Amino acid sequence: MVHVTNSTADSHVFNVTADLVNITGFNVSGATSSRKAGIYLSDRQHCNISGNTASNNDYGIYLYDSNNNTLTNNTANSNNNYGIRLRSSSSNSLTNNTANSNSDNGIYLHDSNNNTLTNNTMSGNTYNFGVNADSLSDYTHDIDTSNTVDGKPIYYWVDRQDEQIPSGAGFVGVVNSTNITVSDMVLTKNDNGVLVAYTNGSRVENVTASNNDGGIYLFAASNNTLTNNTLTNNDEGILGYLSNNNTLTNNTANSNKNGWRHPPAVFEQQHAHEQHCKLEQRRLRYPAAIFEQQHAHEQHRIEQLRWHLPGLFEQQHAHEQHRIEQLRWHLPGLFEQQHAHE
Repeated sequence: MVHVTNSTADSHVFNVTADLVNITGFNVSGATSSRKAGIYLSDRQHCNISGNTASNNDYGIYLYDSNNNTLTNNTANSNNNYGIRLRSSSSNSLTNNTANSNSDNGIYLHDSNNNTLTNNTMSGNTYNFGVNADSLSDYTHDIDTSNTVDGKPIYYWVDRQDEQIPSGAGFVGVVNSTNITVSDMVLTKNDNGVLVAYTNGSRVENVTASNNDGGIYLFAASNNTLTNNTLTNNDEGILGYLSNNNTLTNNTANSNKNGWRHPPAVFEQQHAHEQHCKLEQRRLRYPAAIFEQQHAHEQHRIEQLRWHLPGLFEQQHAHEQHRIEQLRWHLPGLFEQQHAHE
């Protein structure tokens, strides 16, 4: 194995600038400035990253806006932030990688979709594993139980119904599913102990979640029941975004930064703004036909949210009408001029 150490902390050790690149058999370290990585791919495709060790960097291996790459038999240990991080990166394959003793997540998937994880091992990280997104497509991955956190299997279920997660899980994710039961679990040291996204009519009960970023996380999840759960020493005990009509009964939340948090309408406004920015970025990046297909898909998702959260849209509309009336009252002449101009 060839050892490569950065002479300066504020650059990536390997910054891949072409597609179809093979990086094999290196030990990379020393990229310790913020968001600098031992191996970094940005807007790259069909690269093979295998048999490398990335340690003592800020990020071990970092894929940004990179698709259809393969990461195999790599070790990403003892980095200052993430072991392996994918952001806005899709259709990548991660197999037989080890991410231990990193100061944030071992493996973290952020706003990425359709990635396949097989036989990856995470242990001793502050948070072993995490998936964070704001759309259904970006929660959709193929992650089987050969992946483990602290020796326990990951259960990441997508498009399931009428089932119960088996006992002994190390991480639980339930996505776009109906009537799923998560029961009698001890879940620790992940980005979320239990992730429930775009899921309805399901139950989380008798779960102990501790030392996670979020104990139980509901995203666009409605009509679920959380009962008799114990949430301690998490940043957020129970966190809900875009989630309505859920029932919480006999849950205990102690020593968390926030026991239960459901952001107010300001979050919904910010979420809409961020979605608009993403839409414009995609409009510039993709050909017209591809953009229109993606836009149609997102419009369909908005209609789904409108169905699940009707009150949110009416509240926002009423708020805007109230603001117009305030302007009319305080600035009558200016308002009439502006209204006539528009």
